[in-house]
Amino acid sequence: MSWPMRTAIASSIVVAALAAFPGAASAKRGPVTGSLSAKGYTLIALGYNGKATSVQVKGKFKLVPPAKKFTLHLRAASGKYAGPVVVGGNGSSVIVGLKSGGNLGKLKLGHGFARPAKSLPASMVDKSRTAKARKGVPLGAGRYGLVKIATRGAASGPGVDPDHDGVPNAFDVDDNGNLVIDNQDPASSVKARKAQGLPAPASGDTFQLFSNFHFDVSQTLNANAGGVTQQQIDAALTDPSGFVGLVFPVPQADSVELDCGGLSYCSLGGTGYSGEPYPTGLPFPGSFDQDGDGFGTITVGQTGDFQLKTRAPSDKIGSGDTFIERVTSGGVEHDLTGVLNYIFNTTPAARDYSVGGDAPTTISYPVPQGAAGTRSNPLVLHPDSSGDLTMGFDFWRPQGRAIPGTGEGDGFVDIGGLQYQVNVPNAPVSFGAGPGGTAATRGPQTCGSGAVSSSDPSFAPVQSGPSDPNAPYALRDTAADRPADPANTLSFKVDFTKCLAQAGLVLQPGQSFGFEIQARSEVNDNADQGFTVCLPEAGKTSCAGQGPPAP
Repeated sequence: MSWPMRTAIASSIVVAALAAFPGAASAKRGPVTGSLSAKGYTLIALGYNGKATSVQVKGKFKLVPPAKKFTLHLRAASGKYAGPVVVGGNGSSVIVGLKSGGNLGKLKLGHGFARPAKSLPASMVDKSRTAKARKGVPLGAGRYGLVKIATRGAASGPGVDPDHDGVPNAFDVDDNGNLVIDNQDPASSVKARKAQGLPAPASGDTFQLFSNFHFDVSQTLNANAGGVTQQQIDAALTDPSGFVGLVFPVPQADSVELDCGGLSYCSLGGTGYSGEPYPTGLPFPGSFDQDGDGFGTITVGQTGDFQLKTRAPSDKIGSGDTFIERVTSGGVEHDLTGVLNYIFNTTPAARDYSVGGDAPTTISYPVPQGAAGTRSNPLVLHPDSSGDLTMGFDFWRPQGRAIPGTGEGDGFVDIGGLQYQVNVPNAPVSFGAGPGGTAATRGPQTCGSGAVSSSDPSFAPVQSGPSDPNAPYALRDTAADRPADPANTLSFKVDFTKCLAQAGLVLQPGQSFGFEIQARSEVNDNADQGFTVCLPEAGKTSCAGQGPPAP
């Protein structure tokens, strides 16, 4: 079963956005020139004001910066962020700021950074823009900014570097240096900034990209489930019938092209497909590259954004993937650029479940088609001692890949800090309904606090309307990221009688519905495990023979 991508505001990429700037003003800023012997790199100039320009490097380069003061950054041929250009300093403090114009000479590559082979004249260097370093290397270099470091200064804006690790917000997966990836960090959210009296990013100054990972229980794989292999996880990630992908907001402009460098899932000949037309999509960027420059044009789809099905194995997509949107308005082009914080490689996965207070039933993974909980064989509900239809779950967190050099290890990481919800997107349908039968209508969506409960010490409640038991409700995991381990479980209980009642619905005998255990970041990355359940007809203990449920 495919679980469609959902539209929402935001997640895994914080992107530097620009207002179009006049060509005459650009002409007053002298170009930055130099050379780089390595092939396939892209040089990105990021203004302190968040504006950006870029150029593909083919030996020698020439790039007009977007502002009078800026930093320079490299994207490798692979499409990964390759770090800042250091222009001065040494030891524990380096200079990364530049003033418009001048010859950098030959750039020498280091691990996660670069520097000119020769000292630059003082007229080119902005000594006020520094970064903490170790032996002349910015602390954030090679780690995409995921490093423990005290924050100084305002955090707002893609061109600033509040934790002074050398990696500005547009490319930093941990802006405030607290070792919590930004899209999992409540302290980095717009809501948190407002509560602290800090300015939220202005409209048009930033936009965010987020990831979706939706699978039915028969497709679900989790690194903590016994017997699940890397090959099986990669098969799920690349499955054309599944929804594993990225969601790009599209700014209003005459044209927006997506430049992914060498990323295999959104460059020519790669694995990427558009989310529309549903369900197969079209090859990306090939089917979207009318001018033949290798960059696909992205437009707003029915979901209000552009959705990309990546079909990429876990070693081909992840933290540090760097995107450039080339935006043209009124004949003037400007760039939006940033990095992917992370992407889910697995979904949350129930280790076991209990129905109506019964003893737990352990789930064996991979779950075959037709097993209990799938659409053709729903789990059978029955009332608990209070007369309600309830289920309890012990489940594993979803995983992502560790960021090398950060202490996360070198394999899969149980992702902490996520919010967990129970979603019932559609109302119950008759369990024999086919074409022309009972159509599913809108369900309660996210169950309210009156329907979800937990005594798990790792959970803290999150609720948009504390006094309203029907308000959308989530449980936030207070644990941090850590290496994947089957002992790392969470638990909660859901009362479907109360959840359905929040939408004025009652499950009738002979009806079924699907629900999702959803993990969601602060900025709406989301990963789901889906189940189907049913209530047997009177006098029956199972739903066998009642026919498959409606789609």
